[in-house]
Amino acid sequence: MRRVLSVKSARGVSFSLSIIAMASKPLGYLRTLLIAWAFGTSAGMDAFHLASGIVALVAGSIGSAMESAVLPELARLRKDEDGMEKCRSVFALVVLILILISILFSIVVLAAPGVLIRFFAGGFDAERVRMGALMLWWLLPFAVVTICRPALETWALFTERYTVSAVTGVIFNFVAIPVLLALTPFVGSYAVAGCISLGNAITFLLFFFALHGIPFRVRREKLQAESIKRIGHNSLFSLMLISAMSLFFIVDRYFASRLPVGSVAAISYGSQMIGIISLAAFTPLTFFLARTSNMVVKDIEEARRFVKQAISVAFAFFMPVGFFVAASAKPLVSLTLGWGNFGAESIAMTSICLAAYAIGMIFAIVGTVLYRYAQASQRLLAIVALSFFLVLTNGLLDWIFVTRWGLLGLACATSVVQFLSFLLYYKVLIPDSLSAFLRSTRFFEQLVLVSLCASLAWWCERFGIVAQLLATFVIGSAYLLLAERLGLMCGVPEGWHPSALLRYVMGSARSFLKK
Repeated sequence: MRRVLSVKSARGVSFSLSIIAMASKPLGYLRTLLIAWAFGTSAGMDAFHLASGIVALVAGSIGSAMESAVLPELARLRKDEDGMEKCRSVFALVVLILILISILFSIVVLAAPGVLIRFFAGGFDAERVRMGALMLWWLLPFAVVTICRPALETWALFTERYTVSAVTGVIFNFVAIPVLLALTPFVGSYAVAGCISLGNAITFLLFFFALHGIPFRVRREKLQAESIKRIGHNSLFSLMLISAMSLFFIVDRYFASRLPVGSVAAISYGSQMIGIISLAAFTPLTFFLARTSNMVVKDIEEARRFVKQAISVAFAFFMPVGFFVAASAKPLVSLTLGWGNFGAESIAMTSICLAAYAIGMIFAIVGTVLYRYAQASQRLLAIVALSFFLVLTNGLLDWIFVTRWGLLGLACATSVVQFLSFLLYYKVLIPDSLSAFLRSTRFFEQLVLVSLCASLAWWCERFGIVAQLLATFVIGSAYLLLAERLGLMCGVPEGWHPSALLRYVMGSARSFLKK
């Protein structure tokens, strides 16, 4: 009976978190639209995206690394005698360390913001350096919250108060959007940094008071040297991995700073749009992670088979999505962002980035699948080494491609690195032949067919934006059914075939209408 109740409770929590997360997404999209409408791809937005990237690299990496390292150690300590007191002392020490780090980072930002901007954006002119330095000051509360909030997230998870973070997080946009509208007439593009700082500061305070009982007292007799050592070791390891991921964006923004004004903003808008589109893969990837974690413990061969099956499904469905998004990048950007100050030049720049990112989207998704597998099988050291190698490769390709093709080359370099990451991750994590696996899934035939169909969708651009989007949807649907008929989805389980999914959707619709 207790097990049944715990399962029902877990399902209830998961459902509540899903509803809360879904409720916040439209407001987040509205905030992005307002920012694009008001400021487009201006010099101010270049400065903002560069400054926020610095915060994400330094503050975000430190906070997330501590969160990843502390929670497992707290779970281990709780099993000891007098475990809860040990957990409270260890957690209090971590909180004090994060507060100290936030103070040191604040001193650096207040003392030398221009030095940071010039270091990470060597191509900025004097005006954008000045604006970037001011943006860092405006973003300082956000940076402090970014460093310290993971401590609250950890304590909420440890004390099983799962919904507190999600509920307080929803409030962010209710604060940020009015602040953005209120500040814009007076401070211009600095309002973007201001609304993010104030929104995060308020939600952080609400989160802090809602949790209550957070320990701040360090009792030395309750601290264990081994625990502190493990936290330090795991934090350093996690910091390397997280910072490697953040460096991809910083390196791109560094080279974008050498391009015309608006380039940094354009690659940021393109990344945001491709991130929203990639959310379609979130649910199956979450399911995949849960199943793989169990399989690795029980049967490593079965886990590898499941990895290959997940990659086959990704190729079958998300590769065509990426190619058709690339074909219709301009109308998508025009309809979603192309309002107000987001003019023709902004649309053209962002469309180029979106199209190039969309081509590599499938390899980013598959790379995530392989990363989840590495995480479940405790192979993260290999991933860390590969990540830093790919960061260096990305910088080299950026330098070569930007010189020849400008903004298009910068975005293409990212997609090439995502393709390389897939090849390397597969080679390191899966001992089987990659070429044999690709042949078994008929990947190359899929690639040829989707390229031809996406080219036809792109050709429809001459008939207008709306006509092209409708044609892209029709051609994309026809591609899926044709690929199934030609046997190109041989690696996909029968229940995931387009015709089976279509029958399921139609059956569900009929059942709903009958009610």
